[in-house]
Amino acid sequence: MLLKEMCLVRIFRTIPLCSLVLLFCVTILSTAEANNQIQQLENSRRATIQRINTIYNGRISWMSEQKQEDLDLASNQGWGVNRGELSRQIERINRLWDQMINGARQRQQNLLTWTNARYDRLIEEERRKYAQQPPLDIGSTWRVVESCPDRKWIATWKLRPGTKTFDGTWKQVSGPGSRTPFSDVIDFKGSENRQVSLYRRSLNGTYTGKLTPDGAKIKGGSASWYYSGCYWTAEISK
Repeated sequence: MLLKEMCLVRIFRTIPLCSLVLLFCVTILSTAEANNQIQQLENSRRATIQRINTIYNGRISWMSEQKQEDLDLASNQGWGVNRGELSRQIERINRLWDQMINGARQRQQNLLTWTNARYDRLIEEERRKYAQQPPLDIGSTWRVVESCPDRKWIATWKLRPGTKTFDGTWKQVSGPGSRTPFSDVIDFKGSENRQVSLYRRSLNGTYTGKLTPDGAKIKGGSASWYYSGCYWTAEISK
């Protein structure tokens, strides 16, 4: 019995460390920006809490079953043992198992409290960082290049003062097709985490692209009507 108890104590002392390693890995993996990052952190919080509860609840249930087995064994072997000795043995079994079970429950609660506090801090940091981001300056003129495997266009988009609407002029510079300039209107729809979206009216389609950290360029953008190998870039003048 004593050897069994010593092994169990050693096993359950390792549970918090394993759970902390799991929590640390989940946190490291949760690397996005702003709102996406917050959502990922919330998802990681739920997954981590679920994992912690699964580990501890399973072990506590197993310990409770082992406790009952030991009590049943002591009772069955109690015939021929004086009543006082049997009572002391049962009391000792209860005391030792209850100590381990209560210890596991306390470690579980402490880890859950630490986990929630840790995620609360991470989420608050993301919210502050997001709130501190200045409003996006979309500039006044975008010099755009649209490239496909078989043709290429250059364009100038000029922002109408006081609006989020651009007047654009394109000219094809390579590949089959007319070299006559043409015009269209583009509406800036918004941005999230520096991912911009613009609507091109004549094509009833959407441009998407990622601003560089300095807000001066867009590289590797896409559009809803593009075919494989097409992309667009822009240089933004303030």
